[in-house]
Amino acid sequence: MRAAILLISAALALAACQPRADQPSGRGPVPAATTEMGIGPDSHFRATRARLVQLGYRLDQVDSGARIMVVRPPDADGRVVVRVEGRGGSSRLTTAAAEGGSSVEQLAALLTVMHDVAMEPAGQRADPGDAPGPLPDSRWITEFFVSPRGRLWSARGGLFTADSLFGPWRRSLGAPGGPVDADRLRVGASMGFVSEQVMLAGVRGNGARNAPVLFRTADGGASWSAVPGARFDDVDAIAAEGPSVWVFATERVGDGFRAVLMRSADGGESWQRAALPAGMENVTHAYRATTDTAYVAMAGFNPGPVFWRTTDGGGTWSPIPTPHDQKLHRVPENGVHIQEIATVGNQLVVVEYGRVFATRTDSIRWRAMDGMEHVAADRAGGRLFALTSRLEPVMMDSALSVVWRGDQRIPDYGTSNSVTGIAAHDGVGYVVMQRGEMYEVRGGRVRLRSEVR
Repeated sequence: MRAAILLISAALALAACQPRADQPSGRGPVPAATTEMGIGPDSHFRATRARLVQLGYRLDQVDSGARIMVVRPPDADGRVVVRVEGRGGSSRLTTAAAEGGSSVEQLAALLTVMHDVAMEPAGQRADPGDAPGPLPDSRWITEFFVSPRGRLWSARGGLFTADSLFGPWRRSLGAPGGPVDADRLRVGASMGFVSEQVMLAGVRGNGARNAPVLFRTADGGASWSAVPGARFDDVDAIAAEGPSVWVFATERVGDGFRAVLMRSADGGESWQRAALPAGMENVTHAYRATTDTAYVAMAGFNPGPVFWRTTDGGGTWSPIPTPHDQKLHRVPENGVHIQEIATVGNQLVVVEYGRVFATRTDSIRWRAMDGMEHVAADRAGGRLFALTSRLEPVMMDSALSVVWRGDQRIPDYGTSNSVTGIAAHDGVGYVVMQRGEMYEVRGGRVRLRSEVR
């Protein structure tokens, strides 16, 4: 139904941009679409930018101060202007075809961007309640997490959890009257697991100064409370290794923003700020291989290194070259850099601009893993779960040799449906698609949780 609505909207937009018979020949109005949301404009802009980066968009221009981007979808040639305006806790996102190019190219690009940035307006979704049941649908892209013992969590207009992908699921966070609105628990949400009982959840801000964005539970998600003192604009990433928890966040300073690292050694009961090197900002991924060793990726919007490593528990950080830096392939300016990070054995594996590369951790010399497209570490099983360019699931051992292959590929139903999440635990792989399907791959058998919306 949603696809049909988008097609109708696109057709109307295309008709609107054609000159009428009584108009002089030439270019008509540029098609555009607008969505209003109950979320602060800065957080709305950063969340939208992060999601487009994750989906492989090419960002030709980015002006964070004015909250404007010029983007190109991965599978379209047209360019689209994305603008976020507003104040306080409300904002308006406008997508418009950029000048230049054919109307067909513009329409294809605009249609894709309209789909990928569409958020569900507040108040238009029935409350799912707290009783165990099916996982509710979400009209915007969700986040997916797996705990150290394999419990599943999904942020999709509330934070839901289950022992199995096939349910039943129950809502843990995001109930009416709770510490955080359900609408903030979706794209851009992050989680860190100290244990099965102690967890942290981070969200994008809603534009209100000093609004809580970091929450903690000590009873397995039965109750949550805001972390005192964690008053940032956004939580960008959380990485936990036992009781050692790191939170990368963004806070406003005057008219600008700066990156913040908060560290806890006692599972989030107390916190200390840690210094970050200049230029280590716009964090998109944080991956902890051990208590001392971690890898952090930047969005790459600003000049300078985009991939950093610490081997002393975050005391010092050093940039490490990416495959692009070693000239194994080329990432366009303002393009996506490191999209996924995993380790297995002595191998560091990343996805950079849609391609998979591996290197020994003790000597950064990247080599291409041709035919692979997505990776996730199976820390419990000591393996690497991957998807090929044809979306065929593969499990690999610490030598990157294939242990098993899936009995079928993950269907993409056309290029408009891409992978938005991949995870693994103890020999089981999970894949989340842009249009809502969730797959479990166990011992090579691929199983679908839900049909396409």
